[in-house]
Amino acid sequence: MATRRPSFGRSSARRAISKAAVCSHRAIPGEPLALSGRMQLMTTMDAIQAQGGARLWKADVLVQWAGRRIAIEIQRSYQHLRDFERRQQRYRDADVECVWLLPRDAYHRLAKATGRVRLKEEFGGSFPPSGSIGPCLRHLPVASLHDPERAEIAGAGLFRVTLDAWCRAILERQFQWSDGLWMIGTDPSSPISGIHSPVTRPTNATGEPR
Repeated sequence: MATRRPSFGRSSARRAISKAAVCSHRAIPGEPLALSGRMQLMTTMDAIQAQGGARLWKADVLVQWAGRRIAIEIQRSYQHLRDFERRQQRYRDADVECVWLLPRDAYHRLAKATGRVRLKEEFGGSFPPSGSIGPCLRHLPVASLHDPERAEIAGAGLFRVTLDAWCRAILERQFQWSDGLWMIGTDPSSPISGIHSPVTRPTNATGEPR
């Protein structure tokens, strides 16, 4: 009989963000535990409306914390970069911070696309002397569901942590962008081991830059 693999989804993320809020509340004296709803946590039944807009939509996970509204979108299916950008702008218009969580393959596809955007728009299409750049966009926070069975989260900022730790980093503003990397903290040499997806200069058969 086949063993059923544990599922990961909205309920897992909701439990983790609730636990992270309690831990952060203990770690930050004076911070109000202001999560909305029964467990002070909004659910997918809570709709978001952009300021001045008529359209409503629902986030996978939506939380209020210390005056902030934070959405976590778990994007399992393929989505083009332009749709990430469109949906991210919709959250900005509604004054909601949105963080994306993707399966590993989808994360790497998105990193390649955003890396090409950075190379073109920030570097004029030419690689710096190092031969590589961080692939992440500042306005598009994203991480990878590295191991669904263990609920491990990883990212281009060379980190791999538990879902609980990642949620806590979001609440405590420790999930940060630095030089093309979304990481926990701002020193890419300090986080624990994870995955790294730099955009690198193409090479020829001998390994020399083209």
